[in-house]
Amino acid sequence: MKRCIRIIFLSLITLSLFIACEKIEYEMPSAGTRGTLLKVDFKMDTTLTFSYEAITSSLVFESNFSWVAEVEEQATSWLTISQTQGKPGTHEIHFSITKNEEQNIRYGRIKLYAGDTSVVVTVKQKAEDFILEGDEEGTIKIYLDSRKQDTSYSFYANVEWTASIDEETYEWIKLDMSGVKGQVKLIIKVEENLQSTDRTGTIIVQSGNSSFVIQVIQENKDEFKYEDETTLSYRCVQSEQTFKFSARVNWTATVAEADKEWLSVDQESGIAGDIELVITAQENPSSTNSRTGQITIAGKDSTFILTVNQDRYTQFEYTQSTDFTFPHSGGTQTFEFISNVDSWTISGVAISGLFSASPNSGGKGRYIVTITCVGAGPNGSPNAQSRTLELKGGGKTVTLNVTRK
Repeated sequence: MKRCIRIIFLSLITLSLFIACEKIEYEMPSAGTRGTLLKVDFKMDTTLTFSYEAITSSLVFESNFSWVAEVEEQATSWLTISQTQGKPGTHEIHFSITKNEEQNIRYGRIKLYAGDTSVVVTVKQKAEDFILEGDEEGTIKIYLDSRKQDTSYSFYANVEWTASIDEETYEWIKLDMSGVKGQVKLIIKVEENLQSTDRTGTIIVQSGNSSFVIQVIQENKDEFKYEDETTLSYRCVQSEQTFKFSARVNWTATVAEADKEWLSVDQESGIAGDIELVITAQENPSSTNSRTGQITIAGKDSTFILTVNQDRYTQFEYTQSTDFTFPHSGGTQTFEFISNVDSWTISGVAISGLFSASPNSGGKGRYIVTITCVGAGPNGSPNAQSRTLELKGGGKTVTLNVTRK
């Protein structure tokens, strides 16, 4: 009986069938009982050509002999088949190809053996037109500061290509380019951004069938960036605050001459980077006037002003009521305040009797004074009792009115 394999190729997608144009001798490995050592003219076999994308296709064939199929070892990492052997009859085996992320075309061979007959099916997968170094949703993004500078983007091209920019972008971006195949380093020349806003330029690299986009995003000319308000508020006592900003140039910090007696900075100059400037305000001795100072932050071409506001001197700072009412049974309440004086006292006729305060003296700082009301006993007076406590210090008196119902 004549032994043969009749091959019919059906693809799951539209395929182009190619016959190799050159004559290549390919020596099949020994198949043992499956077949004999053969020399097969490559032109007698079939080459299937695919794009670089992942794909699944199939082979349909008839055989009057038991058959075996295998993938050439060098291609097993990217080419797989669904069935490796079968009995006589009509069969369909599927083969899958992964995406070709290599720079070159690659080849893999599927070998079919039946008796002493064999057929080689060569799978040819093209490389992608462009192989990119970085890809963010199909668009390459290059971020630059506002300086005049050269940057670049590297990619691999399997085709001849062109790069273009629109007319508006051409005003500030120039390209050093060539359209040859192989490893490419596209030089992008960027002018200084003198605008007050960021700007984006678009470069399109394309071949006959594919393209990709490079976006150049350039910052505006601002030399300083900061998130906080540029006005700082201080209480009347000596204190410090930190102001954070970013500088892309060397900078200086200068306190206005009229404010140097009470306002200072921990750094008068620095280099580009992220800065934390500590600003100290001395105590404001005036009880009638608040005050305002200025610090100028200067770079190469721009400046901004930090404004410092400081409250007037107040001996005592508090926000709650100074009236305290207790039930007939007595109890405790608190009075919270900030002292800006070196020494203060709480005194009054109530201290040694019905009402008391603790602590009743202190210096500068934040205090919570507990006011205690003694409750009436079984034989106590049924009438309401009222007294006055006086918080004194620095020439200031705060009256605390205390009442027991």
